[in-house]
Amino acid sequence: MNKKLKNISLRIVFIVLIMFLVSCNSQTNNEKENLEGQENSIESEGEDNMEANNELNFVLAKDIPKGEEAFFYSNPSRINGIGDPFIIRDHKTGVYTAIATSASIGFYGWDSEDLVNWGSKHWVYQRPENTWSTDSYWAPEVVFYNDAYYMFYTARDKSGRLLISVAKSDSAAGPYEDVSPEKPVFDFGYAIIDASVFVDDDGRAYMYYVKDVSENIIMNGKHISQIYGVELSEDLLSIKGEPVLLTSPDSAWENPQESWSWNEGPIVLKHNNEYYLAYSANMFESPAYSVGYAKSANPLGPYEKAQENPILATKQLEGISGSGHHSYFNSPDGTELFTAYHTHTVPQKPSGNRQLAIDRALYTEDGKFVVNGPTESYLPAPANDKQRVLLGSEISDIQLSEAATALSEATGDNASKLELAKLFDGILSIHPDQKANDVNIQTEADGNIEIKITLQEEHNLVAICLVSSSQKDNNIANISLKINDKVSNLGELEGTNPRNHTLAGKFDPITSNEIVLIIEPKDASSPISLSEIYISEKLN
Repeated sequence: MNKKLKNISLRIVFIVLIMFLVSCNSQTNNEKENLEGQENSIESEGEDNMEANNELNFVLAKDIPKGEEAFFYSNPSRINGIGDPFIIRDHKTGVYTAIATSASIGFYGWDSEDLVNWGSKHWVYQRPENTWSTDSYWAPEVVFYNDAYYMFYTARDKSGRLLISVAKSDSAAGPYEDVSPEKPVFDFGYAIIDASVFVDDDGRAYMYYVKDVSENIIMNGKHISQIYGVELSEDLLSIKGEPVLLTSPDSAWENPQESWSWNEGPIVLKHNNEYYLAYSANMFESPAYSVGYAKSANPLGPYEKAQENPILATKQLEGISGSGHHSYFNSPDGTELFTAYHTHTVPQKPSGNRQLAIDRALYTEDGKFVVNGPTESYLPAPANDKQRVLLGSEISDIQLSEAATALSEATGDNASKLELAKLFDGILSIHPDQKANDVNIQTEADGNIEIKITLQEEHNLVAICLVSSSQKDNNIANISLKINDKVSNLGELEGTNPRNHTLAGKFDPITSNEIVLIIEPKDASSPISLSEIYISEKLN
C-alpha cells in the first residue's frame, strides 16, 4: 500500500513538473513574441517616419491658407462690376493700381503689390463741378511721361457725344485732376472713345483711339467702330498731323457682316522693332468679345492683322464669356509680360457687369504674339523678389523612362527632345484648336511614365504647376513628384474645363537640380498629354 502510494506520488510530481516546464516554455514564447512584436512595431514606426520624412509636404494651391506668401493666382479676381481694366505700376512705390470703367461720375482704383492680393477700391478720379462731361466715364488708360501720370479717358459731353480728355497726377493711384475742366482735350467733331498712348524709343508719342460706332455710319446704314492713330505734341495735349485709319472690322471672327461691328480698345506694344496693335472686336456684351492683334514696321501703320486671331477668346470654354478690352504690364521683377482684361461676371447673362482677369502674354521666336488665356485655374503668381518661374533656358535636359517617347510629326534623332522642350516654352493649350502646343508621350510598356528634368544648376525649389493639354481626356490618372529621393503624390490632372486645367501646389523648399515626375496613365496603350510645366524657385 505504501509502495503504491509512493508510485502515485511520483507520477503526480512528474506530471506537475511537465506542466511547469510547458508553462515556462509558453511564457518564453509569449515573451519572445512580445519582443518580436515590439521590434516589428519599432521597425514599422521607423519605416513610417522614414516615409514621412521623405514626403515633400505638397499642398495644393487651393488649400494654401490665405495670408501666406502668394505662389499662385487664379481668375477671376474679386474685382467685379467693372470693365476695360488698365493696370499701371507706380515708379516710386512699386505698387500696381487697376483702374477701370467703374462709376457714373469717375473711376475707382484698386491697389496691389503682387498682382494677386488687391486692396479696397478708392477714388482715382471724380468728376469736378462745372465741368464739360456728364457721364459715361469709360476706358481709362494711364501713361507715365515726363515724371507725371497722364490718364486718358472717355466721357460724354452735354450734347451726348462721346469725347476724350486727360487728367494728371503725380501718383499712379491718383487722385487725377483734369488738365482742361472746361472742355475735352480731344474733340475731332465726331464721337471718339478708348484712347491709348504709346511713347516710342525716340520719345515721340502717339495716341490710338476709336471712331465710335454710335456716329460712324458707312454705306447702307452700317455702324462700325474703327481704330485710328495720330502723333501727339510734346505735352500730349494736342495732335500733330491728321489721324490715320489703322483697322476696321473686316475679319471673319469680327463679324463684319453684322449691321453693327467693332474694332476697339487699341493698345500698342513694341518688340524687336515691330509694332503690335492689340485690339478687341465684337460688342462688349457679347460672349464673342475677343482680342486680336495686327503688326506694322511703323507706329502709324500700315498694320496687317494676324492670321491666328483671335488670340484671347472664350470660344467654347464652359463658364467664361466675353474676354476682352485689355492692357499690358510687367511682373514685379520685370521679367514677365502680363495682360489684364475683363470677362462677364455672370457668363450666362453677359452684360456690362464684368470682372478683372490677368494672364501671361509673350512673343514667340517667329514674331507672333501669344496670350495664355482666358484661364480660371491656378497658375504661378507673377515673378517678384521672393519667387519666380524657371525659364526654359534654365533646363539642361529632359529624359523619359526607357520605354517612353514623345510623339512628334518631325523626324530625326532630336525629334523627341524638341517635342519635350515645348513643355517649357511658356505657351499653354487653352482651346481644342491649339493641339500644336500639346506634348503627347507614349509608353510601350505597362506601368508609369517618368519625366526627369535636369536644371542647369541647383535652385531652391518650392512649387510646381502642371498644365493639361487641349484634349478633353489627357489620359493622366495620377502624378507623383520626386526630388532628392523625397516623393509626394500630387493627384490627378483632370483638365476637362478652365477651372481644373492645372495641377498646382507648393512644397517645403528643397535645393536640387533635378525633378522627376512619375505619371500613371489611365490607359497604357494611349499617350498622356500635357502642354506646360512651371517650376518655381524661392528667392528670399
